[in-house]
Amino acid sequence: MRRLISTLIVLALLALVGYNTWQVSVLRKEVAALEAEVAVLRANQAKEHALRGDFDRARGELERSLQSLQQASRHASSAFTEALKALQDTLRDTCEHLEQKPDKKPNKVKGG
Repeated sequence: MRRLISTLIVLALLALVGYNTWQVSVLRKEVAALEAEVAVLRANQAKEHALRGDFDRARGELERSLQSLQQASRHASSAFTEALKALQDTLRDTCEHLEQKPDKKPNKVKGG
């Protein structure tokens, strides 16, 4: 009887460990997705700053966006990581392009 109870306890603990492992995996995927969303929002902010001619702020937002993507790739699966790396390369290219900013700010269009 004692052996049966100890076996049941061990099986229950193994089941609990398996469930916790699965939950951690799900949470990691969610964290990676949220960090990727933050990166996209930052990239959109950078675009708005660049359109207004504020290239320093745009570059700063892009750099923070890259950092968010790097964090997301640490928490993501391999397929998701490859997509994030492609996006990182695109953002790096954009950041390099912004470093070659024009001397004049773009003309603002009047009217609507």
